[in-house]
Amino acid sequence: MTDSPDFTDNDPADGFSERLEHSRQRELVQGLLQAVADRVRAEETLADDQAGRSEIEDRGYEDACRALEQKRDDARATIIRQYDLVRDETLSQIDAEISATQIEYDDRVAELQRKSEGDQERIEKEREEARWMVQAVLDDTAEDSPKHKFETYKASLKVSRVRRLADWEDLAGRVEAVAGQLAGWRMPQSPSTSQGKRPPADTDDCLEHFVECVDEANHDIDAIGRQWLPRVFGGVFPLVLWGLLSSLVAVPLIVLDVPGKLKLVRDANSLGPSVGISIGASLVAAMMVMGLVLLVARIRCRRLWERLGEHSADARRARQHWLQASQQEFGRRKDEFTDWYHVIVEERENAIGRIEEIQSGRAEEIANRHKAELADAHQRFPETLKQLAGRRQQQDVDCEAERSEQLEKIEQEHRAGRETLDREHTQRVASERERFQRAFSELKQNWENACGMFDTATGDMVARCDELFPAWLDLANGGYSPPERVPPAVRLGTFDVDLSKVPGGVPVNEQLQTVRKNMPMPAILPFPERASVLLEADREGRDAAVAALQTSMLRMLTGLPPGKLRLTIIDPVGLGDNFSAFMHLADFDELLVSGRIWTESAHIDRQLANLTEHMENVFQTYLRNQFETIEEYNEYAGEVAEPYQVLVVANFPVNFSDTAVRRLVSIASSGARCGVYTLVSVDSRQQLPHNFDLEDLRQHANCLAWGGDRFAWQDQQLGWLPLSIEPPPEPAEFVEIVRAVGEQARDTRRVEVSFDRIAPAPEEYWGRDSRHSLDVPLGRAGATKLQDLHLGSGTSQHVLIAGKTGSGKSSFLHTLITNVSLYYAPDQVEFYLIDFKKGVEFKTYVTNRLPHARVVAIESDREFGLSVLERLDAMLAERGDLFRKHEVQDVAGFRDAVPDEPLPRVLLIIDEFQEF
Repeated sequence: MTDSPDFTDNDPADGFSERLEHSRQRELVQGLLQAVADRVRAEETLADDQAGRSEIEDRGYEDACRALEQKRDDARATIIRQYDLVRDETLSQIDAEISATQIEYDDRVAELQRKSEGDQERIEKEREEARWMVQAVLDDTAEDSPKHKFETYKASLKVSRVRRLADWEDLAGRVEAVAGQLAGWRMPQSPSTSQGKRPPADTDDCLEHFVECVDEANHDIDAIGRQWLPRVFGGVFPLVLWGLLSSLVAVPLIVLDVPGKLKLVRDANSLGPSVGISIGASLVAAMMVMGLVLLVARIRCRRLWERLGEHSADARRARQHWLQASQQEFGRRKDEFTDWYHVIVEERENAIGRIEEIQSGRAEEIANRHKAELADAHQRFPETLKQLAGRRQQQDVDCEAERSEQLEKIEQEHRAGRETLDREHTQRVASERERFQRAFSELKQNWENACGMFDTATGDMVARCDELFPAWLDLANGGYSPPERVPPAVRLGTFDVDLSKVPGGVPVNEQLQTVRKNMPMPAILPFPERASVLLEADREGRDAAVAALQTSMLRMLTGLPPGKLRLTIIDPVGLGDNFSAFMHLADFDELLVSGRIWTESAHIDRQLANLTEHMENVFQTYLRNQFETIEEYNEYAGEVAEPYQVLVVANFPVNFSDTAVRRLVSIASSGARCGVYTLVSVDSRQQLPHNFDLEDLRQHANCLAWGGDRFAWQDQQLGWLPLSIEPPPEPAEFVEIVRAVGEQARDTRRVEVSFDRIAPAPEEYWGRDSRHSLDVPLGRAGATKLQDLHLGSGTSQHVLIAGKTGSGKSSFLHTLITNVSLYYAPDQVEFYLIDFKKGVEFKTYVTNRLPHARVVAIESDREFGLSVLERLDAMLAERGDLFRKHEVQDVAGFRDAVPDEPLPRVLLIIDEFQEF
């Protein structure tokens, strides 16, 4: 077994000093533009110097003179300003005192005015409160006042009259309806002559008696309505009933020949007389029955009608009596209310008059006091204001005299400075020419150094890219050499840095035109920190976008170690034709292209869900809080390093559901940390999904926008440079390159872990105790952990190893046997090894006399395997008896009970068990 190489290359390659990073390119471009700007500024300055050095010096001299004049003027202005400030401050203090006095004066007058108004308001409020109290005490609208009680009684009486009238009219209508109903039933009743009982004398009792009588009368009406016997005699129904009863009587008489049997017919053989007698007898009998029923029905109806008449008469008499009594009560209460109302009005008018007289006196007293206080304020404050005005005028005169003295001193200093300035001007003119020559030589040297540094740096970058990313033709003709490390960037094309297209890039002075005008710089995708690409194009740029995606994919595929890049391709418009060449990778490993190119919406959702699940697994299983990015994890993981995933989307958002869009944004925003990148072309003609902002993808990718004839890099420092994206190779060359990469990636999924990583150190040999369980490391689990096999405790007792031919089952068994033998002594573990593979897989343990091996069977047949199992079954029974004898439950308990007797654990290993 051998260790895998380190798949990360963040340092410059040997022989190159420049980093393939956007930050370095921006730094170089910014430095070049700054050098152009510096040279332009310096060249313009020197040109102006050369055109008129003496003029410049004269202008400087004049500026100095003006500065001296300005200094004098500034000094004068400062003195004037200072003395104005002092004067203003002094006068402001006095003005403040005047203002304060005036304010105090105004405040005093206002205060007296407010006090007077307040007193007046208070007097008025007290007057209103007193008037209100009188009105409240003598209020004729209060709820307990006679007026309110009278109005309440009046309204209540009116409502009661209306209700009782409605009750009486309803009762009268129902009585009339019942009379008509009885007449229709042939039960006529004579009108009631009852005068009714004498109602109670009290008005309320009389009203209650009326209500009771009405309720009883309504009950009688309801009882009449429920009578069913009288209904029989309504309409033609009596005739029908008479005929029916006659038939019921006549039929038996005729059938049984009753008249004949009673010898009421002389001629027994004559049927006519017998039938006539039977029919006549049945008619008479039916008439008698109906007469009896009619009599009973009339008696019942007459009884109910008479009781209804009594209750109606009682109700009528009670109503008449209540109307008379309530009218008398109303008149009595109205007279009481009229007498009370005249007394209340007279008392209220007298009380209000006394209040007005008291409050008028108090108001006059307050007005006189206010007048006296106001006269005192008008006399005191004007005198104080006059004194302050005199003091202010004197301060103004003193400040003006002191300012004139200081201005004269400034004039004397100005004359001395002008003499010195004239002398220095003559000396500077002589040295100006010498300074100009030195400045031009320095300008030329700086310009050549800046351009040379840019040319050298970009040349190194181009050479580095040429080494990492050979030409397509070289790769197709057998020149593909599998990289061992991940490149620091992926080449996409070339930036054309042309000084002639930079404002001021070409110097005007021919002596400065000594550098190259064209200096190409590679256009790269920083890998792995920002390798995603977003291409925005319309119909005209769609083919160019597909070509750019093909170039990016192929450069990543050839630039990374084989098998360390897996593509998920989505092409809903091209139906996979745009990227069909990459499907040759599936001939070597389907995982390299996720099986196929996806076009349908459901398939797109599923693939994005798979990538999201992969990211979740990387975050939760590999990175956790231990590694910041997948690159850091891979540095530790070595041979179990995770491959990078690239999601390629052409013509977004065609066939993208809302769920797919959300997952795409999630992949773009968090994928870089997990080694998942996106190469997306956006069809600008398509309507973007609802609640989706393309900026969510832009902020995590290198953005290129179609400008009509080419793509432009959306970068503040690099976007102005013309970009030429490298075209993909010809179809035949394309296929050769893809197949060359696939051939190299064929065996990369085979991970070989050095046995030294899991083997114990020499001082740890035979150092473990198997009494509780067997714990043996078998391989790596992630970047920093080992995968252990745990046997002998709980439900972890047996292991089934399954896999296709060549998948490493036997290697696993050798690893298990070897590591158990190193960690545990022979008195801790014993092996029973059986091989049904017709080979010599376990022969080495016999040759080298493995002390742990009790049985090693080579080319075993079924009978021998069965005998081994029978021996182990007997051992199981023996150990069961042994445990019961010492009253223990397991190996650990036995060793604690009998420490001097070894009891190793037994490990039965069978290779090719299916042959058994």
